[in-house]
Amino acid sequence: MNRLIKALLNLPNNKKFLIIILIDCFVLLISLWLAFTLRLGEFYDPFLYISDKDIVFYKTSLFLFIISPIVALPFFIYGNLYKLIIRFFNSRSFKKILLITLTYSSIWGVVAIGLDSYQFPRSVVIINALIVFLLLYFSRFTMRFILELNEINFFSKNPNIYKNVLIYGAGKAGRNLLEKISENRKRNVIAFIDDDPLLHDRYYEGIKIISSKNVEDYINYYKINEILLAIPSVEKSVRKKILENLKNFSIQVKTLPSLEDVLSGRKNISDIEDLDIDDLLGREALVFDQKLIAKEHQNKVILISGAGGSIGSEISRQCLNLKPKYLILYEQNEFSLYSIHKELEEFLKSDKNNIPTIIIPILGSICNERTLQKVFTQWNPQIVYHAAAYKHVPMVEHNIIEGVKNNSLGTLTLAKISIKFNVNNFILISTDKAVRPTNIMGVSKRLAEMILQALANEKNIKMSLKEEKSQLFANKTNFTMVRFGNVLGSSGSVVPLFRKQIESGGPITLTHKEVTRYFMTIPEATHLVMHALLLSKSKKEFRSNLYILEMGKPVKIINLARRMIKLSGLKEKKTFDDKGDIEIKITGLRPGEKIFEELLIDNSASKTSNPRIFEGHESFQKWEILESLIKELALNIKDCNLTEVIRILKVIVPEYQPSSSIVDWVYLSEKRKL
Repeated sequence: MNRLIKALLNLPNNKKFLIIILIDCFVLLISLWLAFTLRLGEFYDPFLYISDKDIVFYKTSLFLFIISPIVALPFFIYGNLYKLIIRFFNSRSFKKILLITLTYSSIWGVVAIGLDSYQFPRSVVIINALIVFLLLYFSRFTMRFILELNEINFFSKNPNIYKNVLIYGAGKAGRNLLEKISENRKRNVIAFIDDDPLLHDRYYEGIKIISSKNVEDYINYYKINEILLAIPSVEKSVRKKILENLKNFSIQVKTLPSLEDVLSGRKNISDIEDLDIDDLLGREALVFDQKLIAKEHQNKVILISGAGGSIGSEISRQCLNLKPKYLILYEQNEFSLYSIHKELEEFLKSDKNNIPTIIIPILGSICNERTLQKVFTQWNPQIVYHAAAYKHVPMVEHNIIEGVKNNSLGTLTLAKISIKFNVNNFILISTDKAVRPTNIMGVSKRLAEMILQALANEKNIKMSLKEEKSQLFANKTNFTMVRFGNVLGSSGSVVPLFRKQIESGGPITLTHKEVTRYFMTIPEATHLVMHALLLSKSKKEFRSNLYILEMGKPVKIINLARRMIKLSGLKEKKTFDDKGDIEIKITGLRPGEKIFEELLIDNSASKTSNPRIFEGHESFQKWEILESLIKELALNIKDCNLTEVIRILKVIVPEYQPSSSIVDWVYLSEKRKL
């Protein structure tokens, strides 16, 4: 049986089309025969002449059998009956088949009734229409059923096991998901779950809608493998509550994309994926005045440094939607630049809003003064989002010179160029690791903040470029710093790492049981950065502005890991003899790593117009003092004098207290040779 079905499926399309037409011709003839038989109340044989009296009747009815396919097939073809894909056949096809059947039956009935030279039973027309509709629908449904049995290898001696799933949400997204699943029989939908009591115990496409109270019974009875969340528009707090309930069952939970991703065109509504990273937080998204943000960016020239990174790429996407005149993507990683440029160009091609933005991808480092000057000369940016940074704590700890050069001196270079070309707004992406830093990444970002704080309070700035040694430029740039915690979903963040470790069977590696972190999502971070620009512009006095997001309570990383294990449908393995699936292994703190993170140095912050954004007020050095120290720092970086670099950093940032000895690879290698 399996070979026969596969042979039929492998036939050319024209032969498949011919077979379906022959089936429909048989349906038409058998329907008409059944209609006469039922109407006459006896077995009907159009080829049998009972008497001379009935010869006219039988000859005429035989003619009606002949013209039935002739009348019907053109309507079937032009009515797109054969464009209905059998694999996707469902109750939505009901209307199309009904309409085509009524059209054919009406025309055929007119012809039959027009032949009034004998006593023709008029009710045959209605009976025939009903039987044709039922047999057409049944034949398609049967073909689809056979295809589905074949796809799950029902006719094979060794059938594949497919997943029994529940869909959480019986709305439009859930129904679309059911249709997608019907296209690929790797999953078998057992039931819908919905919190609307009016839908309970009702059916959609033969699938029952149940209450969340019955989930455990269905999981146990039907051996459910997976629950699919089909509630993309529901509030985060509601999603969090649902996930809290589901994690008790230790069953794998997957989801549909968020409404934001669907509307942006990045994902399809029925794409099944792992849980959204922000589901692990469950906080409501920040609400901003999009009109004011759009007004500030529209028709402007915007430069984004580090445009290929996690934050930089999201800022690039958001800025493009705001219709700037030019969007300059400045990035030193070739593949990252290629990826974000390609994505944005494809968005422009498919966009219905006719965004007029010209995207300029520039490959370069923020430490390269020459390249920056040429870019600013050519396009003269009005807004600079500075997201370029080396941010991975252990990696920067092992490569100190490059870390400080890029994060601190690179920021100074970009800031001075911005002042020279009268950039209106310069926004620095900072980090909570800049607060009482214990590592090079943190102290280099704190120094970057201090540079902007000092520059912002200088009316005139001397350029460091060789040809402009004695030139002074009026400082009209508004500097803004945005400080936030760890970004979920960024490269190197714990969630993607834990997910990979779970997929590979564990263990999950954790540096310390008590490690806690503040977290936010990439969209939250991006919106905060953009809104910070508006807040800083609303200030009457000119100065640097430091903004901090109210990030809620810090998250204990071990609890995050345990939650991910449960929502993956697995159990934590706590001992060697335990029958659990994934072990959590403690590896010890890495060089420069803190157990707890902070967002403020002096714990003083004032409220802003947004209740979840606060302004920090922190002391800083004057530029005339800081400048001489930075010059000394730059000389030692150029000479790769690591011990002096660290000494100067401690002088500039007194609160910097390294948590470990120097682990720089080059330094250690040179020390061994000595």
